Amino acid sequence: NIAYLKVNFHVTSNDCLFRATPLTFDPSLIDIFLAIHCGACLVILPKDIRQNSILISSLFDKSHCTIAQV
Repeated sequence: NIAYLKVNFHVTSNDCLFRATPLTFDPSLIDIFLAIHCGACLVILPKDIRQNSILISSLFDKSHCTIAQV
């Protein structure tokens, strides 16, 4: 799955992935391992910040996230 996503979404080491799901939810592992596999940046935030849409939008502007699987 990781190799497929890398090719399908053209993920490179220049990308920044935003992990929006809790660690207890399986898709969060895909974000983590995809970032590791591609050498991309991974943004991990606490739950209270992830649930605040104003903080998230400002963080996206500053972190230059290119991929978010929500």
